[in-house]
Amino acid sequence: MKIAVVGFLHQREDKRVMRTVRALSNLGEVTYLYWTEKKENSCSSNGVKYVPFLHKIQRGHPLREWNSRKKHEYEMINHLINHEFDIAYLHHYATTRTLAPYKALKKKGTTIITDFHEYVPEEYLFGTLIIPRFFKNKMGNYLYKALLKLSDGVIFVSKYMQKNALKSEPDLKSLWIPNYGNFTINPHKKNERRREIVFIGKIQRRMEKEINIIKKLLKNSFEFTILGGRSDFCTEKTNIIPFVPYEEMISYITKSAFALISYDVKDEKGRSLLNYIYSQPNKFYDSICAGTPVILDKRFEEMRSIVERDNTGLIIDRNNIEEASKLILNTWENGSKYNALLKNISERQEHYCWDERKEEQFLSFVSNTHKEAKKR
Repeated sequence: MKIAVVGFLHQREDKRVMRTVRALSNLGEVTYLYWTEKKENSCSSNGVKYVPFLHKIQRGHPLREWNSRKKHEYEMINHLINHEFDIAYLHHYATTRTLAPYKALKKKGTTIITDFHEYVPEEYLFGTLIIPRFFKNKMGNYLYKALLKLSDGVIFVSKYMQKNALKSEPDLKSLWIPNYGNFTINPHKKNERRREIVFIGKIQRRMEKEINIIKKLLKNSFEFTILGGRSDFCTEKTNIIPFVPYEEMISYITKSAFALISYDVKDEKGRSLLNYIYSQPNKFYDSICAGTPVILDKRFEEMRSIVERDNTGLIIDRNNIEEASKLILNTWENGSKYNALLKNISERQEHYCWDERKEEQFLSFVSNTHKEAKKR
C-alpha cells in the first residue's frame, strides 16, 4: 500500500504529523510531503520517503505571502496528484487552493483522510487582519463543510470539533486524537523541583492578566521561565530558554513546580475564540507526561474538564489575580496538596501519552476507512 502524508504548512519534525508518518509506515510505503523554510533534499529513511517543499513566509506582507504560498502549495499538490497513492493523509489544508487536492484525488479514487488541527471556520486566514472577520469566517465555514464532505475519514484534535462536525455530517467516519505526549516521566518529588513556573512555547496571545499573576509570585520567590520562545513577557526576572529538542524540553519541565496554560480566549474586540476555548495544545499533554501539574484558566473548557476529572492541576480565574496567585502559592507551600497532584498525575499519566494501544486504534481507523472507501 502506498500512502502520502501531507503536512500543509507543517515542518518535518512536527510532533503530531511525524507520529502519523511513523505509525502509517506500518501499513505500507509512506511518502511524506512537508513544508520547509530552508533548502533540503529529498531522502529516504526507515521506509519513509521525505519530500520537502520550500516556502519562506513573507511576514508583514500579506499579498506577497499569498502569492508565495500559492506557488508553494501548487508544487506540493502537483506532486501529490501526479503520483499514485492508495491513501492521502492530509494534515491541515492548503490555504490558497483548499479544495483542489481533494477534487483531484477523488477523481483518482484515492482514499482521503483529513487531520484537522484547528477549527477551520475560525482559523481560516485568521492572521490576515486586513480581511474582515465575518468574511473570513463565512469562507472558512464553506471550505470546512466541503472538506468534511470530500473526506473519507476525519481525525480531530478536539472533541468539540468532532461533535460539531457530526451535526452537519451525521455519517462522517471520525476519530478523536488529541495531542498526546510521546513518553512519560514519573513525577519528581517536591523537594527535587525548582520553585518555578514554566510556560512552553512562544508568547503569541494576550497575557496581560498572567503577567500580573506572575509578578505576584515573583515577589514570593518563584521563578518564571519561558521554554522554547523569546519574549519580554514579564520582567528582567523572566528566564528565557530558546528552542530545545523535545526530550530536553520534557526533561526540563519535569523539574518545574507548575506549567502555565493560560491566556485570553477572546480577540482584541472581546469576541470569544472557539479555537482557544476548545484547544488541547501539545503543552498540556506534554506537561502531564513530564509529571508536572498544570495551571489552567477555567475558560479552556475541554482541558478544564480533563483536569477536573483527573485532578492533575489547578484551575484558576485569570481575571481574579489575587485569588489565582494565592491558590498557586498555597498549593506549593502545602506539601500534602501538592503531593496529591503528583500522585494523581502518576496514576493517570498513561491517559495523556501516545502508546501502542492508541496507535493500534489509529491504524485500525485508517485501514477500515480505506476498505470502506474502496467499496463505494
